Amino acid sequence: VDGDIVASGDVQMASLNGGQLAGFRNVLINADVSVQERSRGSNAEYLIDRWFTSNSTPDDWDSDFATFPGQEFGRYIRVGNDTGNRDVLKQPIELPAEWVGGKAGLFTEGSTWTFSFYWDSSTNAPAGPQFGFADDSGNANAVSQDLDELTEVTGDTTTNGWQRVSTTFTIDIEPNDDNKCAYIQWAGNGTSATGFQLEPGSKSTPFEHRPTATELAMCQRYYQVVRGGIRNDYGTGSPAAFGGPLNFFQISRVTPTIGWDTISSADSTNLDVGNVSERGCMMIATGIATAGGTNAQEWTADFMIDAEL
Repeated sequence: VDGDIVASGDVQMASLNGGQLAGFRNVLINADVSVQERSRGSNAEYLIDRWFTSNSTPDDWDSDFATFPGQEFGRYIRVGNDTGNRDVLKQPIELPAEWVGGKAGLFTEGSTWTFSFYWDSSTNAPAGPQFGFADDSGNANAVSQDLDELTEVTGDTTTNGWQRVSTTFTIDIEPNDDNKCAYIQWAGNGTSATGFQLEPGSKSTPFEHRPTATELAMCQRYYQVVRGGIRNDYGTGSPAAFGGPLNFFQISRVTPTIGWDTISSADSTNLDVGNVSERGCMMIATGIATAGGTNAQEWTADFMIDAEL
């Protein structure tokens, strides 16, 4: 059927899984930029969970995020600082069997996809959409194709007038042998946007709002912040090591790198982590000996668990 189908009653069918309206059609994570586990980066870093921004002119880099003014979304992203130098915003998308590399997964050559988002038309227009495969978010060993420019989706605006734009493309590239992710990107110059969607098919369907808890859990596969603490009530004697487990909220994509911001510590030194895996690690510290009596030795910190592409 090429035209529209209008039904006054219920429509029953065996399955929608092979079509554009199947559940979880949007392959982007944190597409409404609502999850903010990360602090805002600078220069070439993740601006907010799962969204990486970069610019070859770091002094002009000033992308940021803020509260969305309408009802449909919680936040929006501003890409670039309106000085004439475009920033690139991208999301890397994990491919299957990344320990092998080079598997296209859903993004097979010849498949058709539509990329769309909402844009504040009072800001500079988005430009330069691109799809590709790479080893990581920095586009190492990348193969890419430039897409047609984004055009307005007729009649699709938010309550406060943000305009939806989209571009449809057919994939004409294959990943290199070591590529671990696909990516979608575009460039902005003080451009505000939200509600990103990358979906199979030739049309932009209504934005897929997913539960906040689901979106957060998906983000935490790549980055999460976990508060942990250890304590040792230690009497007079020589310094001794003490520790305790730190369990992650979600299993990380790979063995992560871990940084931390100490909240508090007392009579402890050599603060560190060890036995790091995708599931957790051990907090480690050395207690400082006391002159007498019992002394509470403790360490509490926010741990940044980073397993991004």
